[in-house]
Amino acid sequence: MEKKYDRVLLCTIMQPGIAFRWTLRRAYPPDVDKQARPAGERMAPIRINGFLRIRVEDLKEIIANGPRCQRSAGLAMRIVLFKAVLTGLLSLMASLAICFSVVPLLGGQVDGAGLAMAILCPLAIAIPASAVHFRHSEKLRRAESIASSAVMELARAYEELRLQSRLDGLTNVLNRQTFQRELAGASKMGMSGGLLFLDLDHFKSINDRYGHATGDEVLRKAGQVLNAHCGCGDIAGRLGGEEFVLFFGDMAAEDMFKRCEEIRLAIARLDVRAPSGAIVRVSASIGAVYCEAGFEAESCLGAADRNLYAAKASGRNTVAFADSDL
Repeated sequence: MEKKYDRVLLCTIMQPGIAFRWTLRRAYPPDVDKQARPAGERMAPIRINGFLRIRVEDLKEIIANGPRCQRSAGLAMRIVLFKAVLTGLLSLMASLAICFSVVPLLGGQVDGAGLAMAILCPLAIAIPASAVHFRHSEKLRRAESIASSAVMELARAYEELRLQSRLDGLTNVLNRQTFQRELAGASKMGMSGGLLFLDLDHFKSINDRYGHATGDEVLRKAGQVLNAHCGCGDIAGRLGGEEFVLFFGDMAAEDMFKRCEEIRLAIARLDVRAPSGAIVRVSASIGAVYCEAGFEAESCLGAADRNLYAAKASGRNTVAFADSDL
């Protein structure tokens, strides 16, 4: 069992203009002695072309289902043999029917060597030929099934990679490039709404005092707050460091201040603890600007950034709208 699953499984899928090559390798940590590796245990994730990983649990399931796959292959072979024998018997019946109906009409008699040939020839030819045919048909069916499953898995993996390429890995909001594309797309669609530029106050001090792991936890929870406040048509992204930006599509100008305050208060209520158990105080300054339909994305980002600096200059943990009565 152990030796069998150490082999490399290689599956190549060819389609017009597309070639996908998947290589699944079993990999152990280098410090684990090979003799001490029980089947399915202490196994590193499978790599597919070095960028996709399958969980250890998935591989354990594959190993557990190995005997079942063998039984299935044995059953398929028995079915192939049964079909081949049945085809041979049908050929025999057809041969005898022809002999006993045609030969007497021609004035001959079916007996002796002629009868033996009428029996042996169909069996000797039909059964091996049918077995080869049905065996190849079964291989083709299995190959089509494996290819179909592999294509579906590849499509799922591609979708996962596509999502990963759009999101910031730590905060689970859009990364900078994706947010900028989405914001430009909203502008081209003629949307209006509120643009918020958010910065976590004294974030460098949090990193210096409590460590980067705690700083990462602050960023992660801030991303959760932003995602929780985003609805359909809203987008949230991380521009870098402790800076975030949000766009609330089709939001009325008079509703912006209320939404900014909701986000500011939600961040201020974050429960973050340092490894020592100390409470980490978190707050955010927000600069906001209202974007009219057909807005220029870069100009609005610049205006929101200036309002953010105004919020920081006024004491931090506050919201700033420049040139606004809100």
